[in-house]
Amino acid sequence: MGEVQKSRVTLLDIAADAEVSRSTASLVIRNVPSVAETTRKRVAFARRVPGLDYVGIDNEQGALLTVEHLYRIGHRRKGCND
Repeated sequence: MGEVQKSRVTLLDIAADAEVSRSTASLVIRNVPSVAETTRKRVAFARRVPGLDYVGIDNEQGALLTVEHLYRIGHRRKGCND
């Protein structure tokens, strides 16, 4: 097995990955209750930590696989519901 590479994760890294301000990321980390749940989730899943299991969602890849599958089985008309 290879060695686990250690790296330092800063508040700025987390904020940038979550696409929130540094102050918002700080509020989430300090568990301030006034932060919206959607923002909490963005910050929580923004950065993978080496050595920890991680499950993420890639909506873009999922949509691409879905469209390719439907096309392969003969579906040619597509629609979108909001």
